[in-house]
Amino acid sequence: MGLLQLATIAAHDLGYVGLVDAALRLRSTLETLERLERHRGHFLNWYDTRDVTPLLPRYVSTVDSGNLARVSWW
Repeated sequence: MGLLQLATIAAHDLGYVGLVDAALRLRSTLETLERLERHRGHFLNWYDTRDVTPLLPRYVSTVDSGNLARVSWW
């Protein structure tokens, strides 16, 4: 999740997508992240891409939490 945001910013910086397209992609990602169920604020590892419900087994994604912490820090 965090790497998707970084990739979008990099695509803009490298000229692959324009500012408006990058902003729309980032907003869409953030809106989707707001809809995801979490455990104590942390995202779970897997979600169904059709309806964003958590998939089994449910456990916290330490990778996504760490990557998002890096994005927030920058």
